Amino acid sequence: MKIENARGQCYDGAATMAGTKTGVATQIKAMNDKCLYTHCYGHALNLAVADSIKSIGCLKSTFEIGHEICKLIKKSPKRNTKLDEIRKEMKNDSRGVHALCSTRWTVRGESLESILNNFNELMELWDWSLENLHDTQMKARIGGVKAAMPTFDYLYSSLLAIMFLKQTDNLSRTLQDPKISAAEGNEIAQDVIKCISKDRNDKSFDLFWQYTLRKKDQLRIDSPKLPRKRKIPSRFEDGNHDDHFFPSMPKDHYRQVYFETLDTVIASIKERFDQPDFRKYQFLQELFLKVVRDQPWDDEIEQVCSIYGDDLDKYRLKAQLPLLRPTADSMDYELQKFTVRDLIKFVQSLSHCRKTAMSEVIKAAKILLVMPATNASSERSFSALKRVKTYLRSSTSDSRLNHLLTLHVHQDKVDSMDIIGIANDFVERNDRRKQIFGHFTERDLCKKLSFSHKSTQTE
Repeated sequence: MKIENARGQCYDGAATMAGTKTGVATQIKAMNDKCLYTHCYGHALNLAVADSIKSIGCLKSTFEIGHEICKLIKKSPKRNTKLDEIRKEMKNDSRGVHALCSTRWTVRGESLESILNNFNELMELWDWSLENLHDTQMKARIGGVKAAMPTFDYLYSSLLAIMFLKQTDNLSRTLQDPKISAAEGNEIAQDVIKCISKDRNDKSFDLFWQYTLRKKDQLRIDSPKLPRKRKIPSRFEDGNHDDHFFPSMPKDHYRQVYFETLDTVIASIKERFDQPDFRKYQFLQELFLKVVRDQPWDDEIEQVCSIYGDDLDKYRLKAQLPLLRPTADSMDYELQKFTVRDLIKFVQSLSHCRKTAMSEVIKAAKILLVMPATNASSERSFSALKRVKTYLRSSTSDSRLNHLLTLHVHQDKVDSMDIIGIANDFVERNDRRKQIFGHFTERDLCKKLSFSHKSTQTE
């Protein structure tokens, strides 16, 4: 997306969205300071994982090797079929090689694990390919992968990446829940950071090291070796060479990589999830929760009114907030476990009279609910477009396409609709349709379901 600044210069809006001086968010907030900018948690996590992997040299090279392995297999039907045959011969019941996603970094742990689960099969596939290939360029690519896979560096980096990607992958799936709030997403991210931090100690490293050595013996991989000593760049020299650390044992070198990786992952997630505008938003959420739980909320209401003073009447809001707890209690809500989801149900279930009595509370609740944790729900419509508008439906009009996409995206609501009522409404709008279809009943629906069931059994 190209955006023009005040000087008439064009720049990439996606790359400078959060810039502190000329970013899109900064320019919008200059016009209206109530527009709080929070980066989508799903995208923030994806960027945090990408930053971590790209900053650690051994992890970066491991993912490059994995990406090359997936390309050599998935883009060659012949090698893909041969790998399936080898897997059947070796009776490998694990999942086959899973392709690396080019954009989503939070789903790559399964890809690395699938490569290790098919390690022996892949090595046999490379031998077969080198014997039957005549293309020198392709033989060089396969030879490079075959030489890199049996190294201890590749095994160690793969297992280390899988260890923390399991946590980030699970966090990514959680953040894609359409019902999760931004505050709940931040709390879960902090739990993942604590979980990763627990492994940052010598005891956890020793357990990981022993597991790696057992895996090395199982896959018959080379023993660990110290990397070649490199001369320190002159720009980093301070005149005292005794202060520089050179590991004397391979285990010391890999311990350094272990702690460096965990520190980088923790720091990247903290940096991406530490958003200044989110803290302002959190005051609004804490205001509702503390009111319902009967906790002091004086500081929160001052912060909220300082941001949204033009939209909210502070005097009326202070008078209406105490009504929130007894009203929620009368509607059988568990007050000590009251969440943002409960707030949505609470607002929707209020009668017209109660909404009038708590008009300022309703306004504050609407402000709270317009800020989701992720954009996953809205982006699913773009993924659905590829499935709905196929080559056979290339001439579909925009109106029909919008209707089909609405039905596809909101399948849960479509399943609960009255099909008989919709069919009769469609027929009654045209006299010719009445002559052809008549009137639908529940019996017609039973016939349709029984017919589809029989056809499925026949297939």
